[in-house]
Amino acid sequence: MDDHKSPTNRPGRCRLRLTINGLHYGVRPIDSQDDAISRAFRLSRKESIFDVALTKYGAVCDCPDFIFRRDGRDARGCLHIRAMFAVGLLS
Repeated sequence: MDDHKSPTNRPGRCRLRLTINGLHYGVRPIDSQDDAISRAFRLSRKESIFDVALTKYGAVCDCPDFIFRRDGRDARGCLHIRAMFAVGLLS
């Protein structure tokens, strides 16, 4: 069988998965028109979608943990931000 014709071997397509505390998220870059944002990603799983961005003011996430407990109080950020730094998607 020719591997180049296999339906699972599609050139130009890839998928990034990130596992955080046993939860699997799909990760994709998102574009932003905001000049303060240098890099942004959407993390998604079945029941939740979170946007993580690196801004000129620091990293931000729109998850409830970041919004209600970490923003302005914990420089390390939420687990989504920490995971993105750990794998090098944010620096």
